[in-house]
Amino acid sequence: DLTEVVAILIIPFLSKIDFFSGIDQADLFEENKYQSQFEMDALQKAMILKKTMVEDKIILADILKVILKGATKSSSLSQPLTRDLLRRIFAHYGERDLLKDDVFIDEMIEAAAVGESNPVLDVDTFIRALTHDIKLYDVTNESRFQTHYEDVFGLRTDEKEKESSNMERNDAEIKEYDLAKTQVNRTVNRMFTFSQIDFLADTFSSRSQYMFAWLAVVISYIAYVFGTEGIAQIQVCPEEKRGNFGCQIGRSIVIWFAVMASTIFLIAPSVMVLNLGNNVYHHSMIEIMVGIIGIIILVILPSIIEFDWKVITTTDIEDAEYVSEIFDVVILTIGCILLFMQISNIVRFVVPDSNLTKSKALTILLRGSSVRSEFGTKQASVFKVHQMVKNAYDLHKTEPNKEMIESGEENVDALLNFTKVTDKRETCGGFVWAWKMFLSSRLIENEGVWLHTKLLAGNLAQIVITTALAIVFVIIGNLVAEIVLAEAEDGAFSAALFQNPNCDSSFDIENCYFPQSNDTSTGIALCSGIFLPNSTCSDDLVTASGGTYEEFCKIFQDAVDELPAPASFYFAENECPSLTMPFPNVMSSFAEGSSEEAYCASPLSACTIPYDTGDGLYFDICMLGFSYKNPFPFQFEGELCSNFTQMDLLLEKKAENAAIAAQYWPPKKWMFDLSTAVGIACVFLVGVSTISSTIPSMIITTLKFRSGEIASLRDPYFKKYRQDLLKTSFLLGAAIWGSIISSGIVFCVAYLIAFLLSFEVTRSYILSFVSLLIGITVTLIVKIIVSKFLTKYSFVGFYRKRPLVANIASLCFECWHLALTSSYIILRVVKLFFIIIVYVGRFDTPMLARGVGEIGAVKLDAFPFIFKQDLLAIDAHRHPYIERLGMMYMMKLKHGDKFAKKTGSIWRLLFVYALFPWLRQYRILNNENDELQDGDNLELFELDGDGDGVETPLCKNPIATDVEVNMSLFRVEIAALNNKIKRLKEVNKNLKHRR
Repeated sequence: DLTEVVAILIIPFLSKIDFFSGIDQADLFEENKYQSQFEMDALQKAMILKKTMVEDKIILADILKVILKGATKSSSLSQPLTRDLLRRIFAHYGERDLLKDDVFIDEMIEAAAVGESNPVLDVDTFIRALTHDIKLYDVTNESRFQTHYEDVFGLRTDEKEKESSNMERNDAEIKEYDLAKTQVNRTVNRMFTFSQIDFLADTFSSRSQYMFAWLAVVISYIAYVFGTEGIAQIQVCPEEKRGNFGCQIGRSIVIWFAVMASTIFLIAPSVMVLNLGNNVYHHSMIEIMVGIIGIIILVILPSIIEFDWKVITTTDIEDAEYVSEIFDVVILTIGCILLFMQISNIVRFVVPDSNLTKSKALTILLRGSSVRSEFGTKQASVFKVHQMVKNAYDLHKTEPNKEMIESGEENVDALLNFTKVTDKRETCGGFVWAWKMFLSSRLIENEGVWLHTKLLAGNLAQIVITTALAIVFVIIGNLVAEIVLAEAEDGAFSAALFQNPNCDSSFDIENCYFPQSNDTSTGIALCSGIFLPNSTCSDDLVTASGGTYEEFCKIFQDAVDELPAPASFYFAENECPSLTMPFPNVMSSFAEGSSEEAYCASPLSACTIPYDTGDGLYFDICMLGFSYKNPFPFQFEGELCSNFTQMDLLLEKKAENAAIAAQYWPPKKWMFDLSTAVGIACVFLVGVSTISSTIPSMIITTLKFRSGEIASLRDPYFKKYRQDLLKTSFLLGAAIWGSIISSGIVFCVAYLIAFLLSFEVTRSYILSFVSLLIGITVTLIVKIIVSKFLTKYSFVGFYRKRPLVANIASLCFECWHLALTSSYIILRVVKLFFIIIVYVGRFDTPMLARGVGEIGAVKLDAFPFIFKQDLLAIDAHRHPYIERLGMMYMMKLKHGDKFAKKTGSIWRLLFVYALFPWLRQYRILNNENDELQDGDNLELFELDGDGDGVETPLCKNPIATDVEVNMSLFRVEIAALNNKIKRLKEVNKNLKHRR
């Protein structure tokens, strides 16, 4: 029931009108009158806000005229306040439930009259009627630096100080206020919810402590994942069966269950311990001290002391000491920051919150960022409600800044004005505007947008990870350059030729065949009868499989006719035999007659299955010329090779290749440095784009939901957002791993492209591809120019003004596009590839359109949906209107029937009816046959006068059953409808004349 919701939201607004209407402004700011400087600031802000609005009494007077004219056809403000007048008002606004309740009507009159014998419904009486039951609301709460809960139940102090800070009121108000204060309030106990880890509603004290606690855990976990084998060491099968598919499935299941157990039972308790003391309301020195001990043990000591347990290790990452040092420095810094925050919690524990309010600096420093944000939402609720009232009031005018119109009883002009502006939206900015709002206080104090701390923690982690990865990539780039240049200088094959001398074999050059292609050597040899004297070397042989096996077989089969005698046996049925290859050590084969001084040798590439002769291993057929470590042919080394005429063509081609390679190999050091620099630059560009876009995306998406730009409550799809809120826990991991994977892919792609462009061997191929792109681009530019000209010459919108030219042009373009579209498709693939690389770290922006990639309940790209779900979840808890409603409910919970009585609620409901006539369509009237359904809007409840705990709706009454009353009401409604039709006809006639 939106009418009742709005009636609750305007309680503080009406309370301020009542409060300031009888206060002398000069008397408000007497020196030493208030205990807290914040209360003085609150008054000043309230007075400034009051000056910016239309005069409050004018609003109430005009709205009262609307009520009276609708009910009595007269807008006179001197009409007696009687039962008959209230019945007419109830009948006019359709509140049939209240027409026959004379006792309640008398209570409403008494509340407005305050003892007057013949009350008149004027502005002063109307103010008393609207505010008589909300005197306990303190208008300075809106500008106090404290939470809504503390506004109602007080700070961590005694009641005397809080009572001494209440504003002075006029005599009538003091009497009623003191009477209410003397009654006993209900005792309310706050439940323990472990708010330190409340990741959904952000009810902890310090956002910074929360974010740095998560950052410490995340960095430690990343270091553990990349620095150790950890859980990957788990095995579930004996060694001889580990290659079985069933064993691999079992191992995978066990590993991922181990991941679940380690994260739940190690990471989750760590986050809890690091966040101890991060509580707005609960203060415990023991809790804070446990948190300090946790920081020392979990964060600081691991970055200083090395230990290696089965589950946890802090030893340096192997072969990456520099990276380990980076991790240690970052984690130690975070630990010191967390330690400082816990010291601040100790100070906050020692100093009562009520004393902090006397110092603005201490309050901002020690109360916590969440309190600052909740303070901002109070400002936003004030701003929004005042703006809502002002906008609604302006709709009752013919023009802005004019007097109230004399409308009919149904506010026809207000409804027409509302219809005109229904689809209007306030224009907001984009990226820069969002950042300006975030960096200033306007985002929270004007718009009331509460940014979810979990997403901010992910954003902070992305900043740290991107910076750390840039340093890691610099180290990797330099390492790659050192390895390649070192191998090029030493010779990769020469270093591997003698690394396994115990497994050297021998071959007879007379039993070798050197395949050729186009009268040129292929750089390999196929030899038979190779002998390896050490039988134990079979351990260094593995069975060739997959693509390697197929390539070897193709080479063997192409040369089968030229192979020595044993080949006819192996290829008798044109099938490739089983092959083995040296792995992981390279095996070399030396020509017969070789010595240490003069030799001819080549690595074994692949061989048939050997058989043991007793003296060693014998291979019927082997391929020589390259190894798995250096997969390039022509690897025949030694002076003795030149003595064999069979190898003349091979050595000649090798010398030719060596001469060509010497011009380009090895790559220059600057090529690696340039590639690394380009990769780092691209990583930073993508990282900065991702990081800087998250906060604007959060802000703008939230505002789109609020304004209806993104459909919400009326959209059937919206129901899916309310299901399975635990999915929102994906977002922190998505931010972290998305940043890591995106940075890694971007660096590799950028590094590779830069290296291929700078390396002479590949530069020509890249330039050929670039020239192709340039040719396509020029053609597309010509096509666009011609298309623009022909479209302007032949078309007007969807229609042809020169059909002949348009038809011929359409046919020509159809034929042209038949060939040109192939280039478009290639470009589309390239563009999508780069877009995916850039956006893989963005969980806030969908890469697939709505409905695309959804197979039933399964979404192929679910993160953008989860992102919106998370924004809706935090807005459902932290929207300024939700916060204000919660405060009103807490006031009712504390004060019971001393606050927000039924009489005042009905008076405020009438005010809402008149000021917001379009809300009547959302009014839910009582029906004795209706039952409260799941999802229905709940009402504000009050206790019965005896305080026995029986709750009744604040604005509900049994339905009137008197036939005469109902018939008279129907006649009133029919007359009202006839008047409305007449008025609409007049308005329509006037509109026609205006045209």
